[in-house]
Parts: sequence; structure tokens; C-alpha cells
Amino acid sequence: MQIGMQNTAKDPSSNQAVDQGSADKRRYDSLIRPQTPAFVTGKSYSLRARQRWEGVVTEVNENTFTAILTDLSDPQNPDEEAIFGWDELADLPEEDLLLVKPGASFYWVVGSQKSPAGNVSNVSYYQFRRSPKWSSNALKRADAEADRFAELFATSE
Repeated sequence: MQIGMQNTAKDPSSNQAVDQGSADKRRYDSLIRPQTPAFVTGKSYSLRARQRWEGVVTEVNENTFTAILTDLSDPQNPDEEAIFGWDELADLPEEDLLLVKPGASFYWVVGSQKSPAGNVSNVSYYQFRRSPKWSSNALKRADAEADRFAELFATSE
């Protein structure tokens, strides 16, 4: 039994003695430390939508809201009713949360997001539509147009 001997080996590139313990530590460190990707210029995040819906809020409760969803990915699918928890909208800004009321229209996209470094994550994204308010003049014009069409269809029977 020999005491005090170091665990050494020869480095093939320089033919010098290398402490095997420190070589193992470097190899181990390279395995457990996350590899930091190089900064990539000119690239941005990309989204691959796997499913898209357009929804209309029909009911709002304390913990949930209900919506009718129209499948935009496959329009032949029938409309569906879905119940969403408020926790699903936790990432939305407060001004968007104020839009969640009966009649509100929104888009819901489920897909994969790829970062500039190449990392892929699953995402669920909600976007509530902001419709401009109708002026009283625009409403009067729309009513007049509706009356004109009603008369046109009434006389064509």
C-alpha cells in the first residue's frame, strides 16, 4: 500500500502528467453546468400555432367565465362551449381583464414557442379584442341601412 501518491495520468496532447482528480472534476463540471447558448442576433421568438379559436364570452362568475369557441384551425368542427378559470388569465394585463364580460370577443391560440436560442415551450395565448365604440351617428346610419334592407326583402316575397 502506498500513501501520498497522487492519481495522475499523462495528457496525450502535451505528454505531461495531469492530476486525474482535477481532470475528472472538469469533465464532471462540464456535464452538470448548463450550457449557455451564444447570443444570436437578428432572430426573434417564433410561434407555431397548433390550434386557434375565436371565442365570445357568454357568462362571467366569481371564479370562472364561459365562452362559445369557434374553431379557426378547422372551421368544419362544431362550436364548443368552454369554461375558463381566472387563473388561466393571470398573465393578462389588468386592462385586458376588464374586457372579460358577456359579449366580449377574444382569440385563443395554443402552440409551441421557439426562443432565439432554440428552446421550445408550449404556450397558451389569449387576446381580447378591443372594438371601437359606436358613435350615435354611426348607430343611426346602421339603423337606416337595416330598415332599407328590411323593406327590400319585404317587397321581394
